[in-house]
Amino acid sequence: MVLTDRLVEALDRFAEAGQHAHLLLVLWKEYEQAVQEAEERPQALSIDGEFMSYSARPFYRHLVLFDSR
Repeated sequence: MVLTDRLVEALDRFAEAGQHAHLLLVLWKEYEQAVQEAEERPQALSIDGEFMSYSARPFYRHLVLFDSR
């Protein structure tokens, strides 16, 4: 899981004290669900998540780049 600076700043706005790990877990679970629902392996996904909209783009084996929209 790789996060852009823009996404880190967005997470800081949503996170309360000590909640960052939970928010990252939510992003990952939403990404996994979106991949399962996709008919074929997408190049990039636009996800309207529980607390924010963001994009996720797989690259280099098992890394996924997350960015805010």
